[in-house]
Amino acid sequence: MNPDSTPERRTDIDRAVVACSLWLHTGFIGAVAVAAGLIEMFDAGASGLSALALIVSGGVLAAASWRRGRTVLEDAERAKTAAKGASSGVIRQLPSRGPNLGHRAERAIERGARS
Repeated sequence: MNPDSTPERRTDIDRAVVACSLWLHTGFIGAVAVAAGLIEMFDAGASGLSALALIVSGGVLAAASWRRGRTVLEDAERAKTAAKGASSGVIRQLPSRGPNLGHRAERAIERGARS
């Protein structure tokens, strides 16, 4: 019997995916608010201050929501790995920022050396 197919573990992962989905949808709403603020910024009759407020608040909402969605999935993965009996040192941390081109090149060299 596959240990991943037990109902308890599946529901934990399913809940994490649903929670992440809700955070990603909220982040999308923030991104749409940024786009609406940019459109409003270039509209002749609109107030620049309200457009700027819409851009900033939408950006903060999008960034915070997407970060929280990622955290929810990382926590679920960490719990799943811990439930399997692996030590916490085995879990690989995902980078907190976007990929750096220098690190990408170093990883490519390392993969080439291992092959």
